[in-house]
Amino acid sequence: MKWRVTDEARRFLTEKGRPLTVQEPVTARGCCITVTEAPGVRYGEPAQPETFRLLHYEDVRIYVPRVLDSLECDLTITVRSLFGFRTLVVEGWRLA
Repeated sequence: MKWRVTDEARRFLTEKGRPLTVQEPVTARGCCITVTEAPGVRYGEPAQPETFRLLHYEDVRIYVPRVLDSLECDLTITVRSLFGFRTLVVEGWRLA
């Protein structure tokens, strides 16, 4: 798996001045289907940093759950804007 951070996301994180933590994806199981949602993101360091891998992109730090290391897709952290509010999101996730 490769992680990419867009230039806009790097600038946004630099403005915030805090690291970013990618959260472990949530899996919902039903009688006939299992769906794993895209991981969310939050600012700050994780509560249990030993279960995360620390990535450095220029002057920003991003914590990624180690459980995602085995995935075979490339993910990108980018900025999404809605009604003037900017937030960081993970793109490239495929439902599993």
